[in-house]
Parts: sequence; structure tokens; C-alpha cells
Amino acid sequence: MKICFITRTLRFPISYFLNELSKKYDLITITCDKSVKNDFFNPNLKIIRLNSFRIKTKCIIPNLIPRLINLDTDIFNVFLIGSYAAWTGNFVGKIKGIPTVLTMDWNLHDLLSRGIKIFYDVFIKLLTLKTSDIIVVYTDDQKEKLTTYGISREKIKVIPYGVNYKKYNSIKKTKNAKIKLGLIPENKIILTVSRLSPEKNLELLIKAFSRVKKQHKNISLLIIGPKVTLTGKSTENYHMKLKSLVRHLNLSNDVIFYGFIKDIRKAYAVADIFAFSSKSESFACVLVQAAASGTPIISTPVGIAPDLAKKKCAITANDFESYVKGLELLVRDDSFRKRMGENAKKVAKEYSWPKIISKYNKLYEKVLSK
Repeated sequence: MKICFITRTLRFPISYFLNELSKKYDLITITCDKSVKNDFFNPNLKIIRLNSFRIKTKCIIPNLIPRLINLDTDIFNVFLIGSYAAWTGNFVGKIKGIPTVLTMDWNLHDLLSRGIKIFYDVFIKLLTLKTSDIIVVYTDDQKEKLTTYGISREKIKVIPYGVNYKKYNSIKKTKNAKIKLGLIPENKIILTVSRLSPEKNLELLIKAFSRVKKQHKNISLLIIGPKVTLTGKSTENYHMKLKSLVRHLNLSNDVIFYGFIKDIRKAYAVADIFAFSSKSESFACVLVQAAASGTPIISTPVGIAPDLAKKKCAITANDFESYVKGLELLVRDDSFRKRMGENAKKVAKEYSWPKIISKYNKLYEKVLSK
């Protein structure tokens, strides 16, 4: 089976997904992203990088249509619902009679909140949702919301991102790991892994930590992540705003901005609790990584968090007070925290890459059979 994956971006986590997919399929990826080097990918994954230009936020790829028309493939899998690459892949698929699978990635309701109705009617509904043979979303919540836009349930398939389960499941949590990162070994460590960008809403986490700290002195907040936006722009101003908030709350000795860490397993090795505070996510891979490492989770109800909460390995909080309450419970109740962490490891196994690729295999076979 020949698969052509069409994507604007090769950044994490799509790069890991393509590597896993290429282990099973004759996979060609067409993209305009030149930021991820070829040596990161499996040798049997063919990547065609085309030139592009931008019109405001849209990345236009002039040579995409002729390359797709001349391509020998069984399926187009287009990625990122609001992108030129997705529109073009669906369009050429209809012309050539090649079935198309749309992996949405963005939450449609979040996307529409930033735009206007004609954008949905023309570019989203007409050029992508209506022309795709199958639409893949990451969570049950996304599927439910997508049906409210007139898309039939039969057309929507829930397939989440995967996780290298063995990599995170094998992590050992020790006091020595805390010492190596310069942390107080006796303290409970609340970890977040996140870009320091405004949409990650780290003010919520810091303020909630401040409230819980008044009742529990032996806790620290470790913030791991680079000071960049999704597109790589510096967020140094936001970082300084967060540090000012930390000083204002007298938490300078308790909140650690560690920055980027190459081996993220070192972060999960010190975590007693994983806290996530983002305003919006399509999936949030870090939540599944945390679960695989056996770390109980407190999160805003974004991405995969509600699904993990249903499986009793996460707490979701809709507002500040409930976030504080959930965080305080995890800090205070050692047995509850331990049970949730143990269950998280079991649940995360459902997201191992072999199981996710198996779901895509069944999906591709179903599409071709039609």
C-alpha cells in the first residue's frame, strides 16, 4: 500500500508519527517544512520538500498540485484542517479518484473562533470536511463537537497520537534524579512540560501552586520548556512576565524555570505530579508521556485530558478554584496519588505506537475497500 502524507509541518509530534508510519508503509511525505533534518527520519521514508511563500498566516506551496497529479499513490493522508496543503490534497484526490484521509490536528471550534463564517463555509466545509473520505480526530470530545458542524459520525474516526511507551514506562523515579536537576529531594515536585507561550496559560498554574504552597511547604514547581511560540518566535517577554508574577507571589525559591531539556525522561523521573494549564490543545502529547511514566495528572480540559480523566489517571479542572482543589488533593493524598500513577501506566499502554499504527492500518484498508 502506497501512502502520500501531505503536511505543512514536520515538527513534533508529526515527525514521530511519520517515522512510525513509514515502518509499515511505502510512505512519501510532501511538505514545505525545511526545519527538520532528513537524518531524523527513517531512511525508508521519502520526503519531498517544496518551496513556499506566505499570505498572512497561510503557507502557499505553488508546485504542490503538479507534484500530486503526477504521483503514484493509493491514498492521500492530508494533515492540518486549515492549511493550503489539506485543501490541495483533497482537491487533487477528487480529480484523480484517490481516497483522502484528513487528520484534523486543530480543534475546529478553536479554529473558527479566530475566523469568520465564510472561512468555514468555503475553505473548511467545502474544501476539506466535505471532500475527505474519512476525518481523523484525536479525542472523543473532538468527534462530538465535529458532529455539531453537520459531519456524520460514520465519517469521523478517533485515533489519538501515540507514545513510545517503553521509553517512558521504564523511567525510575528516585531522589537521586531530583538531586541531579538541583531539586530538593524531600520535596514533592509538580512538573509541567510546556512552551513558555501565552496560550499555555502558565499564570493559572503558578497562581494555583501559590495557593497550595500555603498549606504544603514541601513542594516545588518545575517548569520545563523553551521560550518560543509554535512557529519558533521568541517569547522572552512572556517569560519575564511569569518571573515577575513568581516574585510578586514570593515564590522565587519554589518555582524553577529550567528551560529546554534534551532528554525529557530526566524531567519525568523527578515528577510526583504533572500539571498542565493550557487554554487549547489538539492533543497534548506530554499528557500521555506523563501517564506512561506513572505520573498522576491535573489539567485543564484540553486535548486528551478529558479522555484520560474518564480512565481515572487525570483530574480535569474547568476553573481556577477546581484547579487548586485538584492540585491540593494530589499533593495531600499520597495513596490517591500513587493509585492514579499506577493506573496511568496501564492506560498509557493503549497509546503505544504499535496500537495506534494498527488503527491507521484498519482505517486505510477500510478507505480502499470503498
